[in-house]
Amino acid sequence: MKRHSVEFTVYGVEPEDVLSVFIKIEDFLAMLPYLVDYGVKDGKLAASFKFRRSIFIHEDECVVKLARMDSTVEIAFKCGKGQLRIVTEASKIPEGTKVRLTVEYSGKNEWVVSVCLDEMALIAKDYIVEMSGSKMPILMEMVDKLPKDDVVKDVFKSASLILRSNLIGSIESDKTDTIYNFVNKLRPFMKKSTYISINQKNSEEAEFASRLLMEDGIIVGAYVKYQDKQLTGPKAVELLKKIRENATINLWEVR
Repeated sequence: MKRHSVEFTVYGVEPEDVLSVFIKIEDFLAMLPYLVDYGVKDGKLAASFKFRRSIFIHEDECVVKLARMDSTVEIAFKCGKGQLRIVTEASKIPEGTKVRLTVEYSGKNEWVVSVCLDEMALIAKDYIVEMSGSKMPILMEMVDKLPKDDVVKDVFKSASLILRSNLIGSIESDKTDTIYNFVNKLRPFMKKSTYISINQKNSEEAEFASRLLMEDGIIVGAYVKYQDKQLTGPKAVELLKKIRENATINLWEVR
């Protein structure tokens, strides 16, 4: 048997919100990678997969069954050549819901299917986060300063962070939504420690720039320069909820 698991937090929602995203099972199937067809066949929900590893291909047809057990949802694919399972466990924590998602396969050509399981798990994770209505958190305390505001405010300290970080994602913002909401779209890619740099586009003299530092999904440092303002801490975060600008938002995993 081969398996891949991911653990993550869905902020601001209950376990029931997470598990209920599977009620519309067809919507979940539609976003799964390597699934090429699905629908009702002989009165049962069926799905067809096509897994690929280099030039090697494994194809199979499966019957799909959904089972709910208290804090767990299991989607079982009983296939002609093996069995695929996607198991989601949800538990309540103060910040929201802790989730453990496991994708496992046993059967023919495990060595082909195994390289596809991590992508399936990550796509399923993104689907859960998006559909359950997760909210990107900030520190809940009513304070004027966040613990690492000094790091993101200082250009040299920020540059040092980037030197020991890997770029893991990027998005272009426009004026259709706030910068805060565009950052929120990168939430599924955030790591244990994530540095976010935001720079205005197409401007000779930039009037907007921002830097954020997040740890375990919590904003621990925030800096915003906007027009004649320079803010840090919660006030900077609140300003990002109002700013609409054309900017490049880069996401860095801090090592």
